[in-house]
Amino acid sequence: MSNQDQEINFSDDDGNDNAGDFVIDFSEVPDDLIPDGKYNAEIVAAKGGTSKKGLPKIDMRYKIISGEFANRQILETMSLAPARMAQVKKALMVLGLSDGKTARFRPEDMVGKICQIVVGKETSTMIDPDTGDPYPPRNRIKSVRKAATESVESLLS
Repeated sequence: MSNQDQEINFSDDDGNDNAGDFVIDFSEVPDDLIPDGKYNAEIVAAKGGTSKKGLPKIDMRYKIISGEFANRQILETMSLAPARMAQVKKALMVLGLSDGKTARFRPEDMVGKICQIVVGKETSTMIDPDTGDPYPPRNRIKSVRKAATESVESLLS
């Protein structure tokens, strides 16, 4: 079972003082970041919303579908802010959701799309208010490209 499909148990009232506790096994959850590089991926979730600044966004989850890091997932937010439109245009064209002039789609139309993601690391400048320490580095998707192989079906089998 991949860590994204992991079962989380909620103990019921068994007469012990731990009734209602969550029991989570982290043994299969990797502690490391995915190395910088290019990976074939599938969009497995996409949901539209509004950013804290009031701008439209799409929260997406990509799953790497081949290689050493297959089944690892990366969360990414696609900002639809005017300053990001060149990147949005390129990504939507790669995903087959735009002709380069316009795009009309629903975020769920992105689910199942195969692409190549260029992954990097981002160091946060934000401070965790609970610890006073900077948040740890995280993976970021630098760009979205066409999948690296002509036979997408072979990636999914």
